[in-house]
Amino acid sequence: TTILKKFAKQLGSREAPLRLTASCQEALDKYEKQLKIATKSGDRAGIGWAYLNLGIAYYFQSDFPKAVECYKKSLKIAREAGDRDSENDLYFHLGKVCKSQSDFPKAIE
Repeated sequence: TTILKKFAKQLGSREAPLRLTASCQEALDKYEKQLKIATKSGDRAGIGWAYLNLGIAYYFQSDFPKAVECYKKSLKIAREAGDRDSENDLYFHLGKVCKSQSDFPKAIE
C-alpha cells in the first residue's frame, strides 16, 4: 500500500489541477483515478486531496453543485484529521463558489 499511497500523492500534488492547461475532462479523469487509488490504499489525506482537486476541476467547469459536494467531503476529512490549514483552504474554495453564484451572504457564512 505504500507504493499506492506514493502514486496517489504524485497524482494529486498541490499544483493547480493539471496547471489549468489540460482539459477539464482530463483533470476530472486524473483526480477520479487519484481518488480510487487513495481509497483502495486507505489514505485519508489522499482522499481529501482528491476531493479538493475534483472540486477545483468542477469549479472551472462551472459545475458548482458538484464542486461544493467535493469540497464538503474534503472538508470533513480535514476536520477529522485536525488539519486547520486544509480547512482554511476549503472554506476559501467554498466562498469562491458562493461568490461565483453571487450568493454573498452564503459566502460570508
